[in-house]
Amino acid sequence: MSTLKADTIQSTSGGAATLTKQSAAKAWMFFDTNTGAVINDSFNVSSITDVDVGRTTGSWTNNFGNTTYSGVCNTNAGSGTLYTSFGTQANTNFGSRATGTFGVASYSEHNGAWKDGDLNDLIVHGDLA
Repeated sequence: MSTLKADTIQSTSGGAATLTKQSAAKAWMFFDTNTGAVINDSFNVSSITDVDVGRTTGSWTNNFGNTTYSGVCNTNAGSGTLYTSFGTQANTNFGSRATGTFGVASYSEHNGAWKDGDLNDLIVHGDLA
């Protein structure tokens, strides 16, 4: 049996190596919107901006190759159930996606109002550019 040890693996062109027959998350983030827009920990997220109550936009460190990536976001505001939408637009629908940016919106089931959360998780799968 052989053992391969390496600190960095790159493609022959010097970029990120392509994974085959598996899919690792290409971006993830744990963030807080109760106290502004604070990234607690992340991978491939360069920044986030607090647009308004319950609405946050951000940028990827490395762009996605197209807009057909898939993302899931979960939000906890401390009380009650929140519904979360993942996309790119800083408005009420947050429905589309861009290769370099994204948006997250959260609102309360109790009154339908936008609501910030302190425990937010985002995971994205797709192909990077």
